[in-house]
Amino acid sequence: MPQVDKLLIGELLEAYRLQRHDFLNHWQVVTGYLQLNHAEKALQYIRTMLPEFEAEQLAGLIPEKSASACILTLIVKLHKEGIPLELKLAKEWNEEEFWSKYWREEYLQALYGYTSECLELSLHSQELPLKTVLTLGREPGDAEDSKAVNEAGLSFKFELYPPTGETGKKAGEQKATAIELILGE
Repeated sequence: MPQVDKLLIGELLEAYRLQRHDFLNHWQVVTGYLQLNHAEKALQYIRTMLPEFEAEQLAGLIPEKSASACILTLIVKLHKEGIPLELKLAKEWNEEEFWSKYWREEYLQALYGYTSECLELSLHSQELPLKTVLTLGREPGDAEDSKAVNEAGLSFKFELYPPTGETGKKAGEQKATAIELILGE
């Protein structure tokens, strides 16, 4: 088994342990509210915790297991540090045919290094709390459509947004630090 596979398996097991711990904590809070007959507070708490799981759910849709594992590990590690990640996934990235056409096993090491770099960039930022966005492929409506980008290779873009101090300001209007990775032709 290549070295990066062993590292990734270890990190996934740690991510699973952290997720399980967080999940049990969430259920203890909900149970506490229910035991105190505060059903509305329990529902409100559940609604606030659900967005935490959206990025993980999207990462789980990626049929290429090693790529999904790298991205899921990044999401969980950022969450552990209190840094939310929004995952944007181009539609075709959850299709087997797409991955069989573009993914090569040798890309795993580059993707693993890239996600490690994204985590380090986030952890060493001087401004907290942060918002992070990881875009896989291009979204519909971008200047270039996703098909054109996919012909050039697999496109990953990680953006790190500093806090604004203002309410209601969209992340897209903030100045972001970004690192990109394109695998393939």
